Amino acid sequence: MRNRAAQSAEAGELLFGTMDSWLIWKLTGRHVTDVTNASRTMLMNLQTLQWDDSLLAAIGVPPPSAGNLLIV
Repeated sequence: MRNRAAQSAEAGELLFGTMDSWLIWKLTGRHVTDVTNASRTMLMNLQTLQWDDSLLAAIGVPPPSAGNLLIV
């Protein structure tokens, strides 16, 4: 049986992010982070400025749970 966190992430009930994404979520209800913070997670492709699906898959993070990236 799969663990509860994995099931919640795939259902869109569990989100992955940085401290700034949590703050933006609390203030606006949007799940976003900027590319400068996202790059520090080492899960972002530096050439495309998007989450790297293969890296997210390697650690079991469904892409929608990572949120949208903003170029500020």
